[in-house]
Amino acid sequence: MSDQYPPADERPAHDPYGSPYGQPAGGPAGQQPPGASGYQQPPYVQPGYPQPGPYPQQGYPQQDMTSAGYGGTPYAQGLPEHPQGTLILVLGILGFFTAVTAVIAWVMGSRALREIRETGVHYSNEQSIVVGRILGIIVTLLTVLSILGVIVLSVALVGFSQY
Repeated sequence: MSDQYPPADERPAHDPYGSPYGQPAGGPAGQQPPGASGYQQPPYVQPGYPQPGPYPQQGYPQQDMTSAGYGGTPYAQGLPEHPQGTLILVLGILGFFTAVTAVIAWVMGSRALREIRETGVHYSNEQSIVVGRILGIIVTLLTVLSILGVIVLSVALVGFSQY
């Protein structure tokens, strides 16, 4: 066992950045491997083909997305928002608490959708307009049916109380 390791006084000082096996990183006695100073292997080039440049052009050329077959608006720009889209949705939701706002959402949503159909301009919040309008229609119809139900029930109770 003692013949495997040199005595402690002959061991090199510990270098935290050196080789963990006791030898300097450069090789035996601090020497670098032969031909390692400044040597770089040239890149492999297949025979019969030109050597590529440092940064070859990748991909396809940029195309105009507004040309025929791609619709109207390029993908990078996005669609504009309709100025009343969020308001119509909020009024449709508030219609569950106050029926007046449901009627306003129905009317404003119908006008906004008519405007979109006439101009042909699409908006990013078009679905908010549709949902707000539908909520306005549903809440308005439920309110009208509730009022009619109360009237019918009142008439029926008054009619039965006379007998």
